[in-house]
Amino acid sequence: MNKSGLHTPDIFIDSPAEQSPLELAISQVFKNKMVKYELQADVTVSSATSQVDITGLSIGKDDELLLVLNIVNGTSGTSGYALYVNENNTATNYYNQYISASNTSVSASLQNNGQFCTVVGISEQLLAMINIKITDSGYVACQSKGTSGLVTTSGVFFMDTNTISTFTVSSITQFSIVGGTNQIGAGTRFQLYRIGSAA
Repeated sequence: MNKSGLHTPDIFIDSPAEQSPLELAISQVFKNKMVKYELQADVTVSSATSQVDITGLSIGKDDELLLVLNIVNGTSGTSGYALYVNENNTATNYYNQYISASNTSVSASLQNNGQFCTVVGISEQLLAMINIKITDSGYVACQSKGTSGLVTTSGVFFMDTNTISTFTVSSITQFSIVGGTNQIGAGTRFQLYRIGSAA
């Protein structure tokens, strides 16, 4: 009770040691959501090509990356796209496991290449988001979610892919996004972000 005769309730704030496991878990979730995305590269393609390189990078094992790709198919057929690191563009130096779906058709496969998604039809578009990390043992691991059919929306197609390199690196200095001849069309955009703490 204070001098005015009014009762003032005590306010207690638990220290981390006094919090329950549930309280600690909830606080950690919200802490982990406080992230920032630092733009590392932003490339827009002016004319159709088969490969775009993002160079001059300095990515280590402690870094987490997000690559956002909005690809315009520059050809009339089905186009597949791969992500390579440090100029190691040998397809068989990568493995990917994917699951894809179109309408009621679902398929899955293990492939010995670096492909992360496909897109069908001229001027059709693909949106993909790829999380990239060097593992503690030095392998490059990528988790991709891709959706195509963004123009002809009746043909929406999605593909989830996990890719791992068969070789190890200590750092990443370059990414290469590779398709077939002119499969990376004009208007394609690549944005690379480094993910960090907002605190």
